[in-house]
Amino acid sequence: MRPIHLGLAALLLAAALAALWVSLDLSPWIAHAGAGRDAPTALANASLELAAGAADAQTPAQDAAATRVALAPAEDPVAAAVERKAPELPHVTGRIVDPKGAGIAGATVFAASGTSWIQIPLDVEPEALPRGWIRVERTTTDAEGRFEFATLKPGPLRVAARAAGFAPRYEDRLDLPDRPDCALPDLAMEPGVVLSGRVVDADGKAVEGATLLSALAGAASGSTKVTLPGRGIPLATSDAEGAFRVDQLASGPWKLIIDAPGQAISEEEGRTERAGEHQSGLVFRVERGFEVLGRVRAEFGTLPEGLRIGARPSPERENGPRGPASEAEDVPGASDTRARFATCTADGSFVVRGVKSGVRYSLTLSKASDEPGGWKRIRATDPVFAWAGQRGLEILYRPESALVFRVLDGRTGAPLTSFGVWAGVGREQPLRDEKNQAVHEFKDGRVRFGELRPKRGGPAVLLRVAANGFKDLERKDVALDPAQELDLGDLTLEASPLVLARVLDDRTGTPVDGARVIVGTKSDQDVLQRLDRTQDTDLWGQSDIRYARTDAKGLARLSSLPGKAAIACACAKGFLASEPLHVTLPADRDQEIELRLKHGGTIVVRVRDTRGQPVEGVALEHKQPARDPEDEDSAIDSRSLKTDSAGLVQFDALAPGTHAFRVSDRPQDGVWFDEQNDAHQEAWVESVVAEGSQATLEFSAPARGGLFGVVREGGRPLEGAQLHLEEIRAGGEHTRGWFSPGTNDPSTTISDADGRYRYEGLRCGSYRLQVAHGSRRMAAVFDVAIESPARPFDVDLDVASIEGRVTGEDGEALPGIDVQAMSVQRDDGGVGSWRMVVTEDDRGLPRVDYRQESRPNAKTDAAGRFVLRGVRTGEPLVVTASGEKVVSGRVEGITVGPDEARRGVDFVLKAAGVIEVTLAGNPQRLRGQQGWYQLRAFRIGEDGKQDLAQTNYLGGWNPVCRMRSLRPGKYKVAINAGGDESAAILSEQEVEVVAGQVSKVVLDPR
Repeated sequence: MRPIHLGLAALLLAAALAALWVSLDLSPWIAHAGAGRDAPTALANASLELAAGAADAQTPAQDAAATRVALAPAEDPVAAAVERKAPELPHVTGRIVDPKGAGIAGATVFAASGTSWIQIPLDVEPEALPRGWIRVERTTTDAEGRFEFATLKPGPLRVAARAAGFAPRYEDRLDLPDRPDCALPDLAMEPGVVLSGRVVDADGKAVEGATLLSALAGAASGSTKVTLPGRGIPLATSDAEGAFRVDQLASGPWKLIIDAPGQAISEEEGRTERAGEHQSGLVFRVERGFEVLGRVRAEFGTLPEGLRIGARPSPERENGPRGPASEAEDVPGASDTRARFATCTADGSFVVRGVKSGVRYSLTLSKASDEPGGWKRIRATDPVFAWAGQRGLEILYRPESALVFRVLDGRTGAPLTSFGVWAGVGREQPLRDEKNQAVHEFKDGRVRFGELRPKRGGPAVLLRVAANGFKDLERKDVALDPAQELDLGDLTLEASPLVLARVLDDRTGTPVDGARVIVGTKSDQDVLQRLDRTQDTDLWGQSDIRYARTDAKGLARLSSLPGKAAIACACAKGFLASEPLHVTLPADRDQEIELRLKHGGTIVVRVRDTRGQPVEGVALEHKQPARDPEDEDSAIDSRSLKTDSAGLVQFDALAPGTHAFRVSDRPQDGVWFDEQNDAHQEAWVESVVAEGSQATLEFSAPARGGLFGVVREGGRPLEGAQLHLEEIRAGGEHTRGWFSPGTNDPSTTISDADGRYRYEGLRCGSYRLQVAHGSRRMAAVFDVAIESPARPFDVDLDVASIEGRVTGEDGEALPGIDVQAMSVQRDDGGVGSWRMVVTEDDRGLPRVDYRQESRPNAKTDAAGRFVLRGVRTGEPLVVTASGEKVVSGRVEGITVGPDEARRGVDFVLKAAGVIEVTLAGNPQRLRGQQGWYQLRAFRIGEDGKQDLAQTNYLGGWNPVCRMRSLRPGKYKVAINAGGDESAAILSEQEVEVVAGQVSKVVLDPR
């Protein structure tokens, strides 16, 4: 598999560009950026004709017919799209309702916009969200079930809702349009189940304050299962009598984490059968945990108040690297992963209660963060390792140092409130807030720059303060001691010449408010790359440029770079970036510059089906004129735009030149396709864009539809089944794809607690549906159709199995042998069932594993027996048995009936040997060379004839490998460079393979 590579080259500019300029009275030393002022007005009017005339040059599409017309005022939907202007952030509203449509008051609604690598459920406990991965907004519905958000950015949107008495509701595939107001469809919540009972200790006494969380043991989020061992969704807290009531769960299996003060972490699980069910009288018994006792000692000065100790299980060796998880490694439970916490007393002593016996813990320090209820780890203090029950532990607190000062205007003595601050030992870093954003606003000009780590007698601290309109203040001699909070008093900034950048609309001459302006000294490319970031991204933390935004008059004031040759550029939403302006800044006066922003062109794409009806939710790929003709990827627009309910999608601020568009059925970034998939893509349709031009492209595309239903196994709903669709195009070829970890692939979904699944927005046609589950060895396959409107398709899985025994030629059982069933058609290479496992390291930082939940193979037990549960029925299967030191066995033509348990599929395997090959030399050096070698093993017959037995690969990343399951006898192993079998052999050696043994060989490619 490999990613799609777009093979169309960017075309050269095909039209003359011009625009009408409006003149302004400016000072004599004004520098200008933009086109000439004397361009004839007629050229602007000719742009529509130019765009329309390009229709003759379009490339016909394979599956989409396209026409190009000039935008007519009578086309109301298109005209509305062209006129529409989006605000900075949409105002999002919606309702949470019950099954009858009545609003649910007091529901908690969670929302997050944008994309994230792993889609962790939004309602998880806040500390389980890795810092910086995702920002979750939350609100509560009013009496009518209404909610609103005002801080969500346009693009992919996820919403979750929880309410007492209802099952949680998750929507992971919404799109937030870029318009002023957006009303989401009503989100209906189904009735939930109720669990009630008591939490008691080992003596049966009530435990107050126990937190009950829904364990994230494989939560379905989008198209991926996400497991956060030891983390969960808070549901309830036990009262003084130990009583609890959980009423926000869906019917089906449940698993709860019980986190009680002073008690060991425990887990409880069970199952409900129907919505509205109430399981009462539950008794959750927790065992008393062990303790870790110690004291925190300050290396310098005194301890701050409120330090928190976190104890996390740490089974690996101290300071030793953790290797990758083995295939057989199980997902750890909450008692092995969930952290325990304690607060220091005034004298630094602490007791961490509820730790697990026989477990080694890593203890770290944290302090309260600026966010309510949040904690921030003290990075300068190294983790300390201790076993449960250990006493007399000491943690050495290494406090931060800090600089405190106030910044004043040197002319007036008034505090400055907007500026940037950088400091550091050896290298300066910008001052950042809890969300890792550069701080730019300071009340009363007061600054506290903490988390500095100077050494006593070490280098001085570097400090720099930069404010627009003032000279940079630089200090390279700040003597700061460890644990010192040094008050520098008032720092005054001297006035500096300014760059007064006026940003104007090139078409109307009116000022542009909120435009971003950069002045730098490196290159045009450097300036443009920084402006390529989204329009709401500020650049205050970058110390090597001058940056500001324009006011309502279109004016930005930036500190000058006196005497230097500079490059200025501006951009704003709805405009093209200005042409870079080169100017030498005067040494002793302000410099006024004018930057004019062109609108570029606008293309509205309209997609209809064969009946002429608008098609909603179709993604459009856009290829713009490439900046670098040799870099085709630079021409691909990374924006993800889809048609709305009218079948329209608008592309604004397009640079003059030849643009190309096509309907796309590719999932979002992260989906990889096989080599043949590109052949199924529609051809690009080109359109020439000129400044001010407006045009419409008409596409005909298959309608979008869906599929929904229930997955059952043995008649019962099956939760957590992973379903994957492959479209069958002309000739019966499948559009196979594989999604990367965490990707929200629209072709993949997961059944919920009631076994339900749903697909939406897929092109209508014939598909192949694969259904996999962690308890099954093979994916079930069905032929289905995506239609509009969506039709139901229930999946009924039987539980057929194959059983047998594996022995050696001597009749002895062979344990640990891999046994696998495969389809004779070899069409079972689906995505399978996978999950993301997110754990925490010693310091609480996230560690991510991507694990296959259901493996196609089963291993034989101590008696050599195996069971393959959940195999395909009604078609011939091949069963294989393999192991490192046995010759593989194979049984063909086994056809199993529905719910049949086929027994007696036995194997007698001959003993084999192993060749272990090691590359000579330093593996680190080989890794640095990034070279790789092909390794081949040839079996040498009695007549001297050599037959290729196995092939493998070696390299700096893998300097040792094994060739397994080789029949005893004489072999020759040889390596050559790369994958060219005809390349000269670099090293070879003969070796005797003995049954049951590992023969070691060292080959030197040098």
